[in-house]
Amino acid sequence: MSDKIHFHNLSIKDIYNQLHTSEKGLSSQEALKRTSKYGYNELPTKKKTSLIKQFLAQFNDFMIIILIIAAGISFVASIIEGNADYADPIIILTIIVFNAVMGVIQESKAEHSLESLKKLSAPYANVLRDGIIQVIPSRELVPGDIISLETGNLVPADVRIINCSNLKIDESSLTGESMAVNKNSDISFPIDTPLADRRNMAYSSSLVTCGHGTALVVATGINTEVGHIAKLINDDTSPETPLQKNLATTSKYLGIFALAICFIIFAIGVFQGRGLFEMFMTSISLAVASIPEGLPIIVTIVLSLGVSKMAEHKAIIRKLPAVETLGSATYVCSDKTGTLTQNKMTVTAINDAHGPMKNIDFILSLACLCNNSQANHSKSSDTTNTHHNLNAIKKITDSHLKQQHNNMPNITIHGEPTENALIYAGINNNIFKEDLEKRYPRVDEIPFDSKRKLMTTIHKLTTYNNNNLSCNHNSKKTNIINNNNNHSKIINNSTTNNSINKYAYRCITKGAVEFLLDKCTNYYNGSSIIPLTSTLKRQIKKTCDSMTKDALRVLGVAFKDSNSSTEEELCFVGLIGMIDPPRPEAFQAVKNCKLAGITPVMITGDHPYTALAIANNLDICNNSEEIITGTELDKFDDGTLVEKVKNYKVFARVTPLHKVKIVKALQQNNEIVAMTGDGVNDAPALKAADIGCSMGINGTDVAKNASDMILADDNFATIVEAIKRGRGIYENIRKSIHFLLSCNIGEIISILFAILFRLPTPLLAIQLLWINLVTDSLPAISLGVEPIDENILHKKNVCNNNTHSQKHNSSFFTKDLVSKIVFEGFLIGLLTLIAFIIGYKILPTNNLSQNIQSLNLFSNTNNNPNEITLIIGRTMAFATLGLSQLFHSFNMKTNKSLLSINIFNNKKLIGSFIVCAFLQISVITIPTLANIFKVIPLDLFRWVIVIALSFAPIILVELQKKCNKCNV
Repeated sequence: MSDKIHFHNLSIKDIYNQLHTSEKGLSSQEALKRTSKYGYNELPTKKKTSLIKQFLAQFNDFMIIILIIAAGISFVASIIEGNADYADPIIILTIIVFNAVMGVIQESKAEHSLESLKKLSAPYANVLRDGIIQVIPSRELVPGDIISLETGNLVPADVRIINCSNLKIDESSLTGESMAVNKNSDISFPIDTPLADRRNMAYSSSLVTCGHGTALVVATGINTEVGHIAKLINDDTSPETPLQKNLATTSKYLGIFALAICFIIFAIGVFQGRGLFEMFMTSISLAVASIPEGLPIIVTIVLSLGVSKMAEHKAIIRKLPAVETLGSATYVCSDKTGTLTQNKMTVTAINDAHGPMKNIDFILSLACLCNNSQANHSKSSDTTNTHHNLNAIKKITDSHLKQQHNNMPNITIHGEPTENALIYAGINNNIFKEDLEKRYPRVDEIPFDSKRKLMTTIHKLTTYNNNNLSCNHNSKKTNIINNNNNHSKIINNSTTNNSINKYAYRCITKGAVEFLLDKCTNYYNGSSIIPLTSTLKRQIKKTCDSMTKDALRVLGVAFKDSNSSTEEELCFVGLIGMIDPPRPEAFQAVKNCKLAGITPVMITGDHPYTALAIANNLDICNNSEEIITGTELDKFDDGTLVEKVKNYKVFARVTPLHKVKIVKALQQNNEIVAMTGDGVNDAPALKAADIGCSMGINGTDVAKNASDMILADDNFATIVEAIKRGRGIYENIRKSIHFLLSCNIGEIISILFAILFRLPTPLLAIQLLWINLVTDSLPAISLGVEPIDENILHKKNVCNNNTHSQKHNSSFFTKDLVSKIVFEGFLIGLLTLIAFIIGYKILPTNNLSQNIQSLNLFSNTNNNPNEITLIIGRTMAFATLGLSQLFHSFNMKTNKSLLSINIFNNKKLIGSFIVCAFLQISVITIPTLANIFKVIPLDLFRWVIVIALSFAPIILVELQKKCNKCNV
């Protein structure tokens, strides 16, 4: 219903007609009928996927399917061969199952977000039914019901305000604006008015912070604004990350490659007259050699290690692929409030009619007295909060603020952001509200309302305080004097002791400048009170307009000493401007983004002026042509938005749907988008983005559950640091995959060439599995934690001519990388084959034959010389392959010469080298293990040959690097 009818545009009478209701509300019978029509006022729950289905979904991968087939064939082959050696299929299946379990554990569920949204709903509501006020569960509300709203209530549905008194509602979870919104029931708004400006409406899940009112329910459940958000979360699926796409492509091509190699080798063997069963088993060995079985687990482990590193830098990763996606980001779409700004309204300008006010004590004293915020003080050396605001004021104004005492109190302020800012400004100037109130007790108040746009407090003037802070607005001249407490005092030069009690009260008024000026007849110029002329009024308005253009929220302050409490004949004192200022580190973070080739944009529900001012300050955009509002976006069709979206750097007054559209439009431009947000309204865009970043301090549970990463400190600079870490991890994953594939190519080359040269298979399937899972995997994992280059953000990337950033359609494997993998794999395979030929064809068996007999190894050889030499050859090939890959892992550290870097800066790589070398040697030298892996302990001479061949990749790859450098 709410999609078709613009309730904010209609009068209350028209809405009564539209919803067939009246000021008397609905009857219980009619409400029951409407429940059948509209459903309950609750969000639908998406059916959860069972654990079994999630588990089975992990096997929907081409490489996994190939491995399952290989395990099945190996199992059948073992039965046909007549032995009980099922080690190969068991190991393969163990890997597959472990990887599937890890996948289920890491998956995030969208229903968590929906459950959090449901928690935001108010449990009960006060509703007018059958002519009387009843308390009912909020889920039973229907369109047409009339409800009451009180301070502290959660709004239970989308409603049109019927009447209200000083009603303020916090809609920050929907709009992103931290300021509570003043509601007004008497006006209607144009159809295209953004949600944040619809002051005659209130929305489900928002909070009543002040006042009370009566409202008409216009939308419930999924038809509410928060319901639309829930639907967006439910409907949208998280995009596949660049790494997932590249790994899926890699798996596909590796599987095809494995099948092709198996078929070719099988055909060659049969053509050569070899036995079918022999070639069948050789093909199984090749299939095992072609596929890096540990790749999925290694990537998961590397990403997990990256998660723990990022947590140290305040970035908490909820979904593992987010680590890599961060490194690929090309756009960062950031919310304004709390992320780019401090989320704390701060006084940054105090002006009189002509500019910065020279002495601000008096106006701050008035502003602190006319204020409902409360400050709690406790003596502490921690002055973070107050210094923070003081620096902001010093930076932007010329006001002479006093320095703070060394034992400045630690302060907690409770109240609305605007009034809190005034209290902080006073404290920064050693003006404390509680001290003022003791001397000038409040006796009455005229609360702020949306019609007057003013607030007035009345304070009692006694003999004591009248002598310290008095102002006769009829006096011709007054002076400013500072006492020992640093408070301003206005002393009437002509005042005598007989006239001290002439005025009983001081009225202080603050609020909207244009409304306040209409109540003023005098002006305080800093030294005397003079008539407020039309010229002065124009000058005040001009100064106010200048402050407003700087996106400041401006309050006027006035007072009068009188025996009445009316807001008339006031004396205008000055203007106080405040803003939620940028975080100090945000400017450098934005600069780092640009240097890294990442485009930062601001997407906010705030006003265009405010958004543009902050964006200009942070150098996100340079002119007003780069800003667009949600209303203007509505005029674009999807194609136009995709075409023009990159022209804008600031998106203001946007809705949740706008945010999703912006993200998707950027993605259609092949951009990889990181999106930040903290409110319920941000959740759909967080889920739609390639990586959603929610806020850890001020973020809602809905936003956190929809996100991939949580910023523990709500800081934009943390995103940039996380991007740097993500890029480093991405590069390390590339190193790991580079290493694994070059090793697998080496295994294939050794077997392929052996078949071509009519030699026996140099490696068995179980030996290849050991290599792939142990001597390959540990170094690959260690490469995943290589120290990250601190300048990685500013480096060019071989996959993209412009920046290091990876595009959606970028290939993981460049021509340069593929050539390196093939060259290095060829080296390893050739060296392995040379070791096999040396052991099988060249060196005499002699003492090794005796070792076989004395250790009772391989009883089925029957001392057959050919069998013995074949075992020796395979042992040397197995040893050379394992050790050469360990040495080769150091080649992955850098594209530069190893002599130019510290090769020992990765202790995990050194550790994995030592551990894997020990395990490799142990498998060959310990008889029990040797029997399992069908190898034999080697003598010293053969070990020297093995080590020499194994070290060769270091030398040869170094020569290749030098040649490449010479050719550049």
